[in-house]
Amino acid sequence: MLKYTTVVATLALSGIACAQEAVQWTEAEGGNDHWYAKVATPDGPSWSACQALAESLGGELISAPTIEERSWCRSTFGETYAIGLYQDTDADDYSEPAGGWRWLDGSAIDSDIWCIAEPDDGGGQDCAAGFFGSPLACVATGFCDQAFPAMLVEFSADCNDDGIVDYGQILDGSLADDDGNGIPDVCESTNEDVIQWKIEDGGNGHWYELVYSQTNWQTASDSAGERGGHLATPTTPEEEAWIIASFLQDEDLWGGSNAEYGPFIGGIQNLDSPEYSEPDGGWEWITGEPMGYFNAVVDNCCGGQDRLMYNRESDGEINWNDVSATDSNGAFRSYLIEWSADCNDDGIVDYGQILDGSLADDDGNGIPDICSCVGDITNDGVVDVDDILMILGTWGSNYQPADIDGSGIVDVGDLLIALDGWGNCA
Repeated sequence: MLKYTTVVATLALSGIACAQEAVQWTEAEGGNDHWYAKVATPDGPSWSACQALAESLGGELISAPTIEERSWCRSTFGETYAIGLYQDTDADDYSEPAGGWRWLDGSAIDSDIWCIAEPDDGGGQDCAAGFFGSPLACVATGFCDQAFPAMLVEFSADCNDDGIVDYGQILDGSLADDDGNGIPDVCESTNEDVIQWKIEDGGNGHWYELVYSQTNWQTASDSAGERGGHLATPTTPEEEAWIIASFLQDEDLWGGSNAEYGPFIGGIQNLDSPEYSEPDGGWEWITGEPMGYFNAVVDNCCGGQDRLMYNRESDGEINWNDVSATDSNGAFRSYLIEWSADCNDDGIVDYGQILDGSLADDDGNGIPDICSCVGDITNDGVVDVDDILMILGTWGSNYQPADIDGSGIVDVGDLLIALDGWGNCA
C-alpha cells in the first residue's frame, strides 16, 4: 500500500478572519498533485461571490469529476461548502432538473454524482454544494444566491508548463508572487499582450489587452481598474472591427456549448436612467461615453442582466449579449481591457508612455506617478470609504494596491496615508 504523503501548508486569505490550510492531493496517494483549501466564509456569500473570491486567490471553486477526488475531499475537508458545479440554463442540453449541469473546468458529470432525491430543482436550485455521505461523496443542489458558510478552492494552474502546479511553487518559494494574487509573477501579463490601435491606422491611440480568465463581469471590471484601465468600450463600428480582427479570432476564447460566449466589455444598463426599459433601454458605457453605436442583442432572459459581453451567433456573426454582473460561468473565459486616459493632457495615452518609459509608474497601477492620487486604491479619482474598506479587507496581507507605503504588508501605515489623502484627487 502506498504511504499517504499529503503536504499541508498555510494559506493566508485576504479578508478572511483566520488562516486556512492548503492541502495537496499527491500523485503518491493516487491524486492529481493539485492543491485545495477549505475557506470559511462567515459573511455567507453567494455562489458567484465564492467563485470570485476563489479567483482572487489564484484558484477556482473545485471541479471534481471523479468519485476518487470527491471522496478524498470529503475525508480531508468534511462536507457542506460551495463547489464548482452549476446549471447552465442557456445550454442546449438544459432541462429541469438534471440537464445543463457543468463543472467549471468543463469536465463531464458522472451519472452517479447526485445524492438521493437529487437533483431537485425546487424553484431555481442551479448551484451545488458537497460532498455528502450517502451515497459516498455525493452532491446536492442549492440556490446560487444562498449564503454558503464555506467554499472549497482548487489550485490547478501550471502557467509555465513545467509539470508542477504553480501554487505549490509559490508556497515553497521557488516561484515569486509579490502581489499575493496566487499567480506566479513570471506568468502575469506582459507588455507583449498589449496592442495599440494607432492613430496613423485610423485608430484612437488607445491600448488594449485580452485577458484570459474564468471570472465574472464585476471581477473583470475591478481587475481592469486596478491596472489603470477599464473594460473596453467599442464606441464605433470601426473600433469594433479592429477589436474583432485583433483579438476575437482565437477559438480558445469562445466558451459555451455552441462557443458563443466571448470577452466581457464595459457596457452597463443604468437602471436609474430616464431611458431605462427592458431589455434595451438605459445602456451606457462604463466610461460615460455615449452609446451611439449599439451592436447588442439583449433579452434579459433571466433577470438582472445589465452588463455586456461579446457574443458569437451560430452563423459566426459577432455582437454583444447581456449578462449579470456577478454570474460566474465556466464558459466565461476572458475580458478585454482598454487604456484611454491622458491625465497630463499631452495628447498621448498615458499607458503607452508607461510602456515606453517616458512616464514612471513605480507602483505598477497603470497610472503615471505624476498623476497618481495617493490612497486612491480603487482608481476612481477620490480617496473615500471604498479605499478604506479595501485596506481593512486586505489587512495583514501583501496585497500590492493596498500596500501604499510599499512596506510589504497592509497595515496602519497604509491606513494613515489614505486618511491623510482623503477627498477628491487634484
